[in-house]
Amino acid sequence: MFNDFRKRMNNCSTKMSEISLLRGHTVEVDNEAKNRTEFFEQTDTFFSIVNSIHIAKNFHDCSMITQNLESLKEIWTIILEIYSSERVSKNNNLKKMITKLNDNLQLEWKNYISSHDAEILDMLDIFSQVCNNKREINEITNSIRSMNSWPLSEAVFNKYENRRTLGEKKISEIHFDKEIEEFLRKVKNQKASLIDLTPEILKWIKENNFDKNIMLSIKFTQ
Repeated sequence: MFNDFRKRMNNCSTKMSEISLLRGHTVEVDNEAKNRTEFFEQTDTFFSIVNSIHIAKNFHDCSMITQNLESLKEIWTIILEIYSSERVSKNNNLKKMITKLNDNLQLEWKNYISSHDAEILDMLDIFSQVCNNKREINEITNSIRSMNSWPLSEAVFNKYENRRTLGEKKISEIHFDKEIEEFLRKVKNQKASLIDLTPEILKWIKENNFDKNIMLSIKFTQ
């Protein structure tokens, strides 16, 4: 259904070109020119929404597409009616509908992607405490976090997908277990002590050449 929706949108793209020619007609009154400008701004936002949803389809457990499909179809119907009339009139309802849809999708997307990436970002943050190339881990983390923006873009998604895969590979190569994870959390929060350096932890540090990456400090208590 969504692909058919996009196909209909592409088939009507020529209508936009025809209407855009009206921008150059000096015989149009100021109000009509303003209406056209606002309409093109609204359709630009709508097409950006459609493109973002198309990208979001790569996340198969993301339900925001089906939840907002009726609103998309309703807005598209109004846009088609304006295209067909070849005369742009002021439509405050269209603007409100697009704005509401965009705001809802932005909130839903940010909530979804934050939850989707929470685990890997947490693990990368922990790993960055001891890794030999912290700059690379930070770059991976920043690329993953950039997917939190809205509207979405193919360039950002492609980089996100590449860096997320790389981040998962980095973590899998280190062979975390619960004891090591807890130790690194303490290092991150500056709560690790000599008591936490168990034989297993020391062996893991040595095997991964993290000997010089973990610094100890002395805490004076009264």
